[in-house]
Amino acid sequence: MSVPRSDVIDNYLRFCERLTFCSEGGRSFKTQLLNLSRFMTRELLETLPRECLIGILQFVSESILVDLANFERDWWRHWRGQRYSAILNQYRHLALVCHDFHIIIARYIRVDDVSIRQKLLALQAALFSKFLDTRGTPSPILKDSGFLRTMIMRSCGPVWGNPGFFDLFPRLFDSGEFPGNKSLMWFKYLAPKLFDERLVKTTEAQSSQRENQLIFEVLVHKGRHNLGTTGNERIEFVVGRYKFPHKLQLSPCYTFVENYWVGMSILSFKGNGFEVTGDEGKYWLWLGMRNGQNRDIWRYQIMDYTKARGRDWFDGGISKDHSFERW
Repeated sequence: MSVPRSDVIDNYLRFCERLTFCSEGGRSFKTQLLNLSRFMTRELLETLPRECLIGILQFVSESILVDLANFERDWWRHWRGQRYSAILNQYRHLALVCHDFHIIIARYIRVDDVSIRQKLLALQAALFSKFLDTRGTPSPILKDSGFLRTMIMRSCGPVWGNPGFFDLFPRLFDSGEFPGNKSLMWFKYLAPKLFDERLVKTTEAQSSQRENQLIFEVLVHKGRHNLGTTGNERIEFVVGRYKFPHKLQLSPCYTFVENYWVGMSILSFKGNGFEVTGDEGKYWLWLGMRNGQNRDIWRYQIMDYTKARGRDWFDGGISKDHSFERW
């Protein structure tokens, strides 16, 4: 038998009164519910009509959505402790309270006829897009050692888990990239794993068809390349099975010409006293090219997924090693 609407309202009001009575320091109803939700027993949940639970979770979810929509990305708010990810985590914690909460939120909680999860994902992607447009003075960001990643976490949360991140990913590199930027290197390290379903297979060809010239659009599987760089070095590598689907175009930074990153899995690499060999998926190579030409390789990076590390070569052979194990 369904519970009369009046009983639903009475239960809802009594529940609110109980939460208000337990409050400390005038915290909002939403905060009280989030703090007390972990103490809710199955018996308590079973006494509440489903309509009541839906009403409560609708209110809390909408409150979180409003908080995120009103979030202002500015320096003072970041460094004084207000973080986008902290607000976003309230939704995640709410959905993890119990199986019933998760089912109700997934099936019934909607805003403008759109699921609350889709609303939150769209809002996060829009905020990240705004962040990319207005991320401030280039100097501390381009020379960062994790600074850019920290800014993104504080401003947008872990947006790299958002389905819309793929379309926004190339814009991370629009402002150029100076040597030493660990964050941007980390994003390239993540790319093959985050976008594994979007990777493009390299071309199959007979051994006689494998040319030494590197043409990104028609990279050949197991093709061996021995190329020179702008630092008068020689690098040799064998192309693997996959490549990143498109070039990452960089705006001019200190080279005053257009630059591109192209990424591919590799089966081996040799150069500058460094050598690796391994099965598909263990290593990726990113080449920084001027004007997109293989004769103008000015920078290159090796991603080692067996050790969660990346090595960056620039300026005629100078290298910098980064560990991503704790990232």
